[in-house]
Amino acid sequence: MLNFKKILMSILGLLMITTLVGCNPTDSKNANKQAADEEKIDKVLQSFERMKTGEIHIVNTEDGKHSTPLPGQPATYHNEKEFTGIFYLRQDLILGKFKNEAGVVYDYYYEDGELYYKLETQSQWKRKKYDTDKHERPVGIQRDTISYFRTIEDQFTITEDKETITIHYQNSDIDFLSQNSDLFATSANNRFHFFPDDKSAELNIDLTVSKKDYTPLSVTFTCSRRSYSSSKEKMVSQVTYSNINSGIHVEAPSGVENAISDEGELK
Repeated sequence: MLNFKKILMSILGLLMITTLVGCNPTDSKNANKQAADEEKIDKVLQSFERMKTGEIHIVNTEDGKHSTPLPGQPATYHNEKEFTGIFYLRQDLILGKFKNEAGVVYDYYYEDGELYYKLETQSQWKRKKYDTDKHERPVGIQRDTISYFRTIEDQFTITEDKETITIHYQNSDIDFLSQNSDLFATSANNRFHFFPDDKSAELNIDLTVSKKDYTPLSVTFTCSRRSYSSSKEKMVSQVTYSNINSGIHVEAPSGVENAISDEGELK
């Protein structure tokens, strides 16, 4: 009987050791962190998805280098554009001021798929004869883009500080980027595009929210490409939001009802 008890105790001891070895604290900790990060990424995307009204400020900078400049054309260039406005996405209303590369300021109003604009110094509004591509609306990031991101949440990485959470997306697939330029870049900068014959291309997007309540704070687009002729181009678009879902109301500006049709575009 005594020998049987010793054998039984030995077996139980071996089972306990095996169980302890199998429960790696590090693996458990990593699994918990991964689950927590996945939940945060989902919440960040959800917060942008639920964005309805707010104020927006977009600053675009473009830097490039021509491989073979034309006569009189500089080898390098730098452009900067800026938009400041308010939006009400449920009715696709956007109102603000747009400053182009030359420093010319336009009043800008978007309603029901049409763009109305005028020089800040003039009173006559103009309207495009055709509907504006919805991806060109200056809202920073489109709902279609967020919907796509919801299908690839596992491709995001996440960083945090005391006050914010940022999720990061990166892609350098030339075919994919050239087919989806409108989805990613044009709502922040409608002049930048990827092309199928680019030698290289890269897209980086950072979406940042408040750590306290997941309120959208900013989106940063960093796009770079090298064309078939070896010209280089880089675009950085910094989008900042404020007063999100605070009940901002967008009203049509005076004179829009008398807008004249125009085939020109807001430059």
